[in-house]
Amino acid sequence: MVETQGLSLSNGWANALLCLSIIFAVTTTASIILRLVAKRKNRQQLTGEDYTIFLAQFFLYVLIVLSIMAIFFGGVGHHTYDLPESMVPTFVKILLAIRVTHTVTVSLVKISICLFYTRIFFTNGFAVASRTAIGIILTWMIATIMAFFLICTPLPFYWDPTIIGGKCGNQRAAFTTIGTVDLITDVIVFMLPIPIIWRLQISKDNKVALSGVFGLGLSTVIICILRVMTLVRVDQDVTYSAAPPLLWSFLEPAVGITVACGPLVGPLLRGGRWVKGETTKGSRTGGSSARFERIDEPQHRLQSIHAQHGKSAPTLSPMGNVTGVTGGAGDTRLVSSSRKSKQENPGGLKSGFDV
Repeated sequence: MVETQGLSLSNGWANALLCLSIIFAVTTTASIILRLVAKRKNRQQLTGEDYTIFLAQFFLYVLIVLSIMAIFFGGVGHHTYDLPESMVPTFVKILLAIRVTHTVTVSLVKISICLFYTRIFFTNGFAVASRTAIGIILTWMIATIMAFFLICTPLPFYWDPTIIGGKCGNQRAAFTTIGTVDLITDVIVFMLPIPIIWRLQISKDNKVALSGVFGLGLSTVIICILRVMTLVRVDQDVTYSAAPPLLWSFLEPAVGITVACGPLVGPLLRGGRWVKGETTKGSRTGGSSARFERIDEPQHRLQSIHAQHGKSAPTLSPMGNVTGVTGGAGDTRLVSSSRKSKQENPGGLKSGFDV
C-alpha cells in the first residue's frame, strides 16, 4: 500500500499507476534496447522512424515522472474533500503537464509507425496515405496542446478558480472530443497496412498471421476507448475521478512503443523467420534470416515467392521481376529485384513475409 503525506492510497488506482509505471519503464526500455541490437546486428543505420520512437521513449520517461508526482504530491485516487486544500491545485498543474506530455508521446509513436510503413510498403498510393496520416496526427497534436492552454483564461484559472474574471470552456466536452479524435487516428494508423497485406499472393493463414502482427496496435485502440469512456466521467472531484483516465493515458503510449518495436524485435528474439512452420537461416552471414524487404515497384503486382531449392522457380511479375519478401533478423527493408534475390539466394528462394 502506497502512503503519501499521511494518506493511505488504498483505493487501488495510485498503487496500480505506480506499479504500471515501473513495469512499463522496464519493458519499453528493453524494447528500445532490443531494437538497437537488431539494427546493429544487421549493420543498419538509424532512420527517422528510430529517432522518432527514441524521442517518444524520452517523453514516456517524463510521463512516468509526472505520474509518480501525481501520486505523491497530487493525491491522485483520493476524494478532494479528503486532501489538504493546497494539494488539489498541485494535482491540477501536474494533470495539465501529463495531458501535454501524453499528447506528444502518442503522436510520436504513431508517426514512427507511419514512417515504418512508408519504408516497407513503398507504393505511391500507400506513401500518400501514410503521409496524410502523419499530417493528421501532427495537426491533432498541435490543436490539442493549444486547447489545453487556451481552454481557461487566464491560464492560472485552470487550477485556481478563485481568480476574479477567469473563465473556462466546457472541459469535459473538449477533452472527450480530443480523446475521440485520438481514437480515430489510432484506427487509421494501425489499419493502414492491412489492405496491402491481403493483396499479397500468400496463403490465407499467412495473411491472418501478418495482419495480427501489424494489427497488434489495435490493443492501443482498446486502451484509447477505455480512456474516452472514463474521460466523460471526470467531475469536480478531480483527484478521484481523473484517476482512471490518468492510468489509461499512461498505458496508451507505453503499449504503443512496445508495439512499434515489435516487428523489428520479434525476429531477433526468435532467431529465425516465420514461414508457416519453417525457420530458415541466413545464407550470407550465417545468422538468422528475418527481415522486411522493401516493395518499391508500384507498377508490379504484390506477390509471394514460395520456391523450394531445386523444386520450383520463383514467381515472376508481369515485368519479369521477382516480387516477395525475404531477409535477416530485425532488418525491415522491402525490396523487389530479381537480381538482388538471385545474389542472396542463388539456389532459389523460400517465401514468407518475415516478422
